[in-house]
Amino acid sequence: MNTILYIKDSFCLSADTLRGWFAKAAMDSSIYEELLTLYLDGVLEHWLEDGTLEERKMAHDIHEIPLGLTNRDAMERLMGIFTQSKVVVKKPAVNGFVEFLSFSYRQAGDERLLPIGKDTVFVSSKEDTVKLVLRVKVRQVDNEALNIRILNNGQVIPVRNLCLKEQKKGQELEIPIVLKLYDDDLHVVRLLCDDELWAEARFQLQTKVLEENGVMTVYPTNDRKLFFKMRKVEGGTFMMGATHEQASSSTGEHPAHRVTLDSYYIGVTPVTQELWQAVMKDNPSCFKEKGRPVESVSWDDCQEFIKKLNVLTGLKFRLPTEAQWEYAARGGNKSGNYRYAGGNAPQNVAWFEGNSGRCTHNVGTRQPNELGIYDMSGNVWEWCQDWYDREYYNCSPEMNPEGPSSGSVRVNRGGSWYNTAASCRCANRDFYSPSGTSIFVGFRLAL
Repeated sequence: MNTILYIKDSFCLSADTLRGWFAKAAMDSSIYEELLTLYLDGVLEHWLEDGTLEERKMAHDIHEIPLGLTNRDAMERLMGIFTQSKVVVKKPAVNGFVEFLSFSYRQAGDERLLPIGKDTVFVSSKEDTVKLVLRVKVRQVDNEALNIRILNNGQVIPVRNLCLKEQKKGQELEIPIVLKLYDDDLHVVRLLCDDELWAEARFQLQTKVLEENGVMTVYPTNDRKLFFKMRKVEGGTFMMGATHEQASSSTGEHPAHRVTLDSYYIGVTPVTQELWQAVMKDNPSCFKEKGRPVESVSWDDCQEFIKKLNVLTGLKFRLPTEAQWEYAARGGNKSGNYRYAGGNAPQNVAWFEGNSGRCTHNVGTRQPNELGIYDMSGNVWEWCQDWYDREYYNCSPEMNPEGPSSGSVRVNRGGSWYNTAASCRCANRDFYSPSGTSIFVGFRLAL
């Protein structure tokens, strides 16, 4: 999707995240009202129209909601579109002794009890447990003991036997249950009492995404220690190419020209070997260490990585355009007009031939630039989305340029541990075959 939808001062980047908000709307009137307003204003339908096939289908279903419905009826239609009705709740009285009241869960960091209704419950992949609460009412005191069990994807989770002799008639009991989440992205949980099904619920693991002060932190897997950060780059206008402070500019950097960009996100660091390993299950790098940038990856390899990462996260990562890369390297709308990304002294902001010891280094170990972004000068060259054309700057559009429509080689930017300082300048351009790999070349993400 080309835009970011804000709900409750948080951003929503995928239909899966939106489902989570609809799941919460049944329990939170403020979320309910905000989603209803987004629907009535046409924002939801417009936001989904340029998404995936599934998201476009959702947009179509929203468009088919008849006009003139009451707000409540319209919201019920929306709930049907965005929630997965896979929860079955029964209210039996086992042997006449107890009455089932509810089966609910307690959100992480939130002590409110959120009843499980018909919706899938979306759980952050940063969390590894869900706290469930079973409520029953004693209808008759007896020597019987009720055998309560939980099945998580068929695996038995013992809870406890409820001794009715120790209870009082009419007493309501609250039974806490801790559910452990494993690697499955969907958990079908069944609550049984003496082999009778009382409730069935679905828990969907969801990528944890946090944003604070313009920095997005993404936890792509269930490993809480694995995360990466994306910096929001506010849109603006800048002079791209052979500006005066760049000096030593090559033919491909001319002419300097005005470019205007919309806002976007870009990686705070290049993609690390740790992240690549988690997504691709291999590590092609020559200089192996999890905190160093992945290298020896082709442009084509990066596309495969991004495809898998997007499946894991539900987000729409990509490579930056060449213009986005240079604008971020220059510091965006906070630019100090430096020659390198973050300053005029390469030894402070870059790993290059003068200080690298002829190898890559852990990302984020030189000084950042004005936006808090690291390694845009030196360490590894970085793939951009664009085809390379030395003459492109002569005809580049001003608004959001995306490079030539075709070509034989793709753009590299930033210089590397092997290169001179001049190669690490913000405006310097290079290129490589999209199928080729090199120990000098890695990449960073954009969104």
